Amino acid sequence: RQARPHDPVVLGGLQLALERLGGTLADTLWTGPGVRALALAPDGRTLAAATEEGLQRFDLRSSEGSVRLTPRDAQPGFEEVRGLSYSVDGQLLAAVSPRGVSIYHAESLAPLETPVPPEVASAPSVAFGAGRTVAFARESGVGRWTAGNPSTNQAEPCSPRKVSAVAFGAGGRLFACGTADGEVEVWSWNPARRLAVLRASCVPDWGCESPVSGLSFDR
Repeated sequence: RQARPHDPVVLGGLQLALERLGGTLADTLWTGPGVRALALAPDGRTLAAATEEGLQRFDLRSSEGSVRLTPRDAQPGFEEVRGLSYSVDGQLLAAVSPRGVSIYHAESLAPLETPVPPEVASAPSVAFGAGRTVAFARESGVGRWTAGNPSTNQAEPCSPRKVSAVAFGAGGRLFACGTADGEVEVWSWNPARRLAVLRASCVPDWGCESPVSGLSFDR
């Protein structure tokens, strides 16, 4: 549809006001290759977008967008990405697709040298916490992995049930997990302490127990 000056764009759970982005970037998001997922870097200046043609990076300080396009054959699978997540320091970028989870160096997009453990690679959702801590959704609760290490372990936050989405906030101090039955638990990550349990309002014909597919904290 035709975008109007004050229309909100909701893509990949990130809401952007068109008039704050500049014409070129807004036009690209609206009319360019289909956008599958978005992630804002911790510096607040770089926006990563997984599109049908690869990964685009935008400099939000520039009205021209400073687009950098990764060709599809350079990083296979980006056209299928359904989730992106930056590490807290902005050095790493995780991409979640039906093919699994891949972790890259954010600037060069080179794959992380250490292989991603199978349990992390097959997770439906991952999120970076402080340092290189990675939380990932599991069939029962949440797993924890330190990027670069070969092993994983069980994390304390979240009840032992099927988790479908995870997110960190406040620089890794807060953590949220969404479950397959539609609830969201908000925790303090360390020490682990549950702060709240939320449930989305029921939407007619959608059901009240749909899995939570995405979570995001404001900054």
